[in-house]
Amino acid sequence: KMGHSLSLGQCDLATVVANDAALADAAATLAANLVKTVSDVEPALNQIVSIEGIRGVLIVKDGHVGLAGKLPSLVKMR
Repeated sequence: KMGHSLSLGQCDLATVVANDAALADAAATLAANLVKTVSDVEPALNQIVSIEGIRGVLIVKDGHVGLAGKLPSLVKMR
């Protein structure tokens, strides 16, 4: 719902961690396009984390947070 990429989905947030920034950006766009409802989050996580070179993925949809792979530690900001 935010950012410069055209999103065909209804994802609130998609963040992907990879060694290659271009791969992470493309995978985050794909993840966002795959999610239209909360029930789409789990299949999208599985699809994205199965891509070679992807280390982790975080997807948020309507207050539901989905995580897969290995993500860096999340730090609460004030």
